[in-house]
Amino acid sequence: MAVVMMTTAGGCTTRVVRGGWDQIVAGWQNSGWRVSGAGADHDDDAAKAGTGQSLLQRAAASETPQATAGRNHDDPLNLRRYPGMYSLQIAVYDKDYGPNFRDAAEQAARTLRKQGQEAYYYHGPNRSMVTLGLFDYDTAFDSVPGRQDTYSQRVRALQEKYPHNLLNGRTIIEKSPGKPDSIQPSFLVRVF
Repeated sequence: MAVVMMTTAGGCTTRVVRGGWDQIVAGWQNSGWRVSGAGADHDDDAAKAGTGQSLLQRAAASETPQATAGRNHDDPLNLRRYPGMYSLQIAVYDKDYGPNFRDAAEQAARTLRKQGQEAYYYHGPNRSMVTLGLFDYDTAFDSVPGRQDTYSQRVRALQEKYPHNLLNGRTIIEKSPGKPDSIQPSFLVRVF
């Protein structure tokens, strides 16, 4: 199971897409982010009503144990070491990249570290992501009473430098009915 949080600094409603990565990719290819499945069409207010937490607070990237068997869980760049924190996802590698997609994500994080960025990798069952920064909720979001939380200035500054989430080094085009195509922005994920 994967949970993907789709937000932008422009104030779009936060959505969580639940399902396997294959289902999520099919949603990208077939109808933008209109992915079918449990939880795909719930908006933030509906989610809050049941739990008192927004989808933003409950969004997570998940993995299965077999996905990372034999990987170095003690590596300080491994995002798994920081449960409960948020990080800005800027890239994803999958099997279409090749059999060494996990190595590619690790190398990307190490390269970004050499460039002075606080970079991490995270391995899921079928994909590995590259993220920047570690944030707790209070440093990731600005809260304004009566309004949806927005990304903090620190997160927005990272998004200015790394505005997109790349798939295997290429931009991801999002398609929504009645809207112009857009490039998928970088976005925060919560570590579990």
